[in-house]
Amino acid sequence: MEKYRLIRELSPKETTVLVYHFSTSIELLNALLTVLLSDDETNLIVMSNLSSMISGWLKGQAAKLEQSKTVMNIDEALKTINQFIENDLEKDIAEVDALTCQAKTACLEYRKLFRADYGMIEGEISDQMLGVPIPAYEKPFPEGAELIDLPSPNKEILKKTNLFDCIIERESRRKFTNESLSLSELSLLCFTTQGLRGKPAAGRWHFRTVPSGGARHPYETYLAVNKVEGLDSGIYRYLPLEHKLLLVKAVDEKELRKKMTHYSEGQEFAGQSAVVFIWSCVPYRMEWRYSTMARRDLLLEAGHICQNLYLCVEGLGLGTCSILAYRQDLDDYLGLDGVDEFVTYISPVGRIEK
Repeated sequence: MEKYRLIRELSPKETTVLVYHFSTSIELLNALLTVLLSDDETNLIVMSNLSSMISGWLKGQAAKLEQSKTVMNIDEALKTINQFIENDLEKDIAEVDALTCQAKTACLEYRKLFRADYGMIEGEISDQMLGVPIPAYEKPFPEGAELIDLPSPNKEILKKTNLFDCIIERESRRKFTNESLSLSELSLLCFTTQGLRGKPAAGRWHFRTVPSGGARHPYETYLAVNKVEGLDSGIYRYLPLEHKLLLVKAVDEKELRKKMTHYSEGQEFAGQSAVVFIWSCVPYRMEWRYSTMARRDLLLEAGHICQNLYLCVEGLGLGTCSILAYRQDLDDYLGLDGVDEFVTYISPVGRIEK
């Protein structure tokens, strides 16, 4: 059989479009990966035109393909690629160009969300100004629910106590061991990210370990616990006013690991972690005071919370990597309505090799 070649050498843009197109079909993806796994010179042509991000993703896919032994015949693979170049590439590039143009326009709109004057309604009055009662700082839980005590936050378990060292040495870590976290470590992580500092002032305002506009604290913390000493695997909610845990639902550890990988768009380190911190936003807590201005603070506060997690994780000698690419249907899994409460950020935590 005559050996197929690429009809022509592709530009970096054409190669990227080819990769994205092929990633939507298992058969077509196998064809592309077969070429990349081969010693064929076409491999070098394709690989030289890939961005580092796409190249890294493809290498991961290629490793899985090689393990599954589903590599195609090289001639068959090249024939499939050439058919795409002849019949579909030009059309796909036009579609990508149109979508890219739309995305750039959308980005300009999204920037407005961060402006102080965006969406302001002249003469608007917040619910606080109207005398509407202050919303609860914490979601209610069933009367008589069994709460799980957490140890008091203990700074003595920190392995690093120098703040400058924690800031300089902080980094995202995605490789975790299979070891459990202690309940004391989980307690300190919860406290440093959402814990209460003293009693609420006059029974209303209260202060936590992270800043919040108007001391409104619009976030709830859910924990997908895989391996924490003294806890069964499952979904928990941290109750900052009580410094306790509420079991939302028990989940088999193996199943929970699959779910966390799935909801983090296939990022396996999420499922391999000891616990996944999941932060949900309750917008009205902030809107009650700031109305349309609340949107900026809601976004900023997720960063305040997660940075505290990073610093505490570093101090404990653990690892974490926050994830923006999560699936929004994680709301459904946690039982959130997606309107008055929804997930905005997640960050797996685990032990790391010394």
